[in-house]
Amino acid sequence: MRYTVAGRSMYQRPDANKRVTLGEATELWTGIYTSARPSNWGLVLNVDESHTAFYEEQPVLDFMAKQLNMKGPINANFNLRDADRIILEKHLKFLRVSVKHQAQKRQYRVEKLTSKTASQISFDVEGRKMSIGQYFKQQYNYTLKYPHLPCIWVSPKEKNTFIPMEVCDIVAGQRCVRKLTDNETRNMIRATAKKPPLRKQGTDEQVKKEKSTDCDSAGIPLL
Repeated sequence: MRYTVAGRSMYQRPDANKRVTLGEATELWTGIYTSARPSNWGLVLNVDESHTAFYEEQPVLDFMAKQLNMKGPINANFNLRDADRIILEKHLKFLRVSVKHQAQKRQYRVEKLTSKTASQISFDVEGRKMSIGQYFKQQYNYTLKYPHLPCIWVSPKEKNTFIPMEVCDIVAGQRCVRKLTDNETRNMIRATAKKPPLRKQGTDEQVKKEKSTDCDSAGIPLL
């Protein structure tokens, strides 16, 4: 079973039918918190159920709609106001995105959003000036649906690699480290509030899922 480690906690992605959306493009992940403690029986491993928010795996355009509280679908002429672009850039910065216009879904880290749109950015290709949209059409036979949106400027920044937002997805398994909104906090509390017996049952289930024998082989009992 694959876990994502964050500090002393290990979290696993919930099954599709058990996902709890917290709001603002985040979802609830459940895991276990561990700490080793000395006791009268020697060294024991204290295990407890843990919860935190992770970003949902989703298209960047869906992420944009949630962060900017947009209603309804966007059209081909849609563009972002500077104020909205700055807000979206703040939420996207340093997140990992994968691209879907290539056979291999490569991943990149977001540096920022370009101030110009995909139709405004141009560069030289074999002595010919070409826009991002023209390049994607020639290189990948892909016609941009939203040429008036900014591009994602990915790492390393000095390489000036610009990727249209519409071909990018938020990669799963990225913990949300910013402060949760009031709505996210409220939904988190509702979803995780449990009486002690149910909390212990949840912890036991997480330990069983992990299927690790490291503690048994090391002679460390679980507490």
